[in-house]
Amino acid sequence: MTWTDQSTLWLSNAGFSSPTIDDLNELHTYNIAFAGMVKDAQETLPTLLKSLEIFGCAFKSAHFFILESNSHDHTREIIRNWQQNPPDCEHVHTQLLHSLPNKLKKKMKRQQQRAQPSNYSHSDDDSLFGGHRIFHKGGKLTVRAIQPLTEFEEIEILKQKAETEGYDRVREERYVIYRNFLLDTVSKYYETYLQETGEAIDYLFWVDMDLRGIDIQAVATEFSYAWRAGFDVVCTNGIKYTGWYYDSYASVYEDGTWAYGTERWRITNRVRGDRFYEMKSCFGGFAAYNLPFLIDSQCRYAHFGWAYGRIPSFKRFADIYNIDRTCEHVPLNFCVREHGGKLAVATEAHSFYGTSGHGG
Repeated sequence: MTWTDQSTLWLSNAGFSSPTIDDLNELHTYNIAFAGMVKDAQETLPTLLKSLEIFGCAFKSAHFFILESNSHDHTREIIRNWQQNPPDCEHVHTQLLHSLPNKLKKKMKRQQQRAQPSNYSHSDDDSLFGGHRIFHKGGKLTVRAIQPLTEFEEIEILKQKAETEGYDRVREERYVIYRNFLLDTVSKYYETYLQETGEAIDYLFWVDMDLRGIDIQAVATEFSYAWRAGFDVVCTNGIKYTGWYYDSYASVYEDGTWAYGTERWRITNRVRGDRFYEMKSCFGGFAAYNLPFLIDSQCRYAHFGWAYGRIPSFKRFADIYNIDRTCEHVPLNFCVREHGGKLAVATEAHSFYGTSGHGG
């Protein structure tokens, strides 16, 4: 990657530019679920939701499950309003067409003029965009907001334990509880949807709801290619700061090396070596799991002790690094690997953590 490419990533990550979205048509045959947890993210959430709407509308159907956890800002209202007013995908498509760069609009118009006789009558949008579709018609998007009035009892117990005993694993164990709640919710919905429609939900996207943004076009291109190539878990190349790989805590290379603690520029240069860099574990803020495979494997998010006693490859990993805690994604991904799953970082598909915040 050149320094020009690196500077482009920095501009996108900082919010000064947005990657163009002009063709998501290869997604239209898939049914997709999205699951995410969010708290106190009112500053970045509206922009992220717009990106997720575009992405979701490109699929045959998209089903969002959002767990909002007792926010103190306006996040709760934003999520509730999103559920009550889900987007109309044709309206999303029209807005997206009109947001295209002028240079691309002119190119489409020239193509239309060459392809059609001069006396052919078009609608205004046809004359501007040459009948171009960014994604197929007919996409359906649903939103289910899960907003408990009080914290989960198990997490209250963990917090109490932290206050009285100095217990320091609340973050990791809290995420295990939240993610398994969402995984169970999606799995039940999967069975109901299959019975009612005769169609499976193909992939489950886990999304960090406090991301600054996602390169939707690159994710569409790279993930769909990876799915056809047989990968069961595909993770974005999540970047932060000036464009360096960020999510090292969840990242374990194919050779068993844990990326955590390694300089970010070294991780970045290593994963860029392949279009799909195979991993034992990854996340990146936006990752897709083959949902039928995941359900059949019975793999779940797990507390450290449970995973250490039941996932042999994870036990070996923990013993090598002499650890008694880790990112919640690592045991799940090791379980997926033990069941024959293939994982990779799609190195050209970026999610953006921004230039500040986050601690992992």
